[in-house]
Amino acid sequence: MKEIQDLVPGFALNLVSTWRRSLILTLVSVGFTLTSCQMQGSGGISTGDQGASSTLKSPAVAQPIATDLTKDLSGLIAKPAKLVLDADMPQAMRTALGEALTSEGYSIASAHDTQGEDIVLKLAVFEVGEDLLIRVTTPNIRLSKVYRARFKAGGETDAMGTIHVAGPPVLETIGGAIGR
Repeated sequence: MKEIQDLVPGFALNLVSTWRRSLILTLVSVGFTLTSCQMQGSGGISTGDQGASSTLKSPAVAQPIATDLTKDLSGLIAKPAKLVLDADMPQAMRTALGEALTSEGYSIASAHDTQGEDIVLKLAVFEVGEDLLIRVTTPNIRLSKVYRARFKAGGETDAMGTIHVAGPPVLETIGGAIGR
């Protein structure tokens, strides 16, 4: 390094200048990327009834997601359990999930008739572009999956084939629940 500095005067100064320029360009690039993510679509990420859960009001979207989630939940929740679907869940999703869980052998109770041993299933929905992150939570587990929906120009899907799993499921235990 010393020999190079002797041969090329100002080499170290040029190296530091180049490094600073690269750092500044990288930071500006990251800033523009984050800004564009915030400006895309109607808000980038939406949650709750105002945004993504309105997508689940369509039976064409709710049915395939409910069927897929039921396959995952059936390996995590014992069959004799009585399940209660959260009242905040969109009606089409509650109906589809209730039918899918019933076909797997679960009994579904009304949110008004819960008893101490009933397992309440809560649903959270996050929309990022055309992806839906669906999170099902019970007192013991949290299951998250990403689905991709292909919509027509009007915003509606036309068939079950337009929804597919876009990522692996993520399972979290709450308070060391597995093995209880």
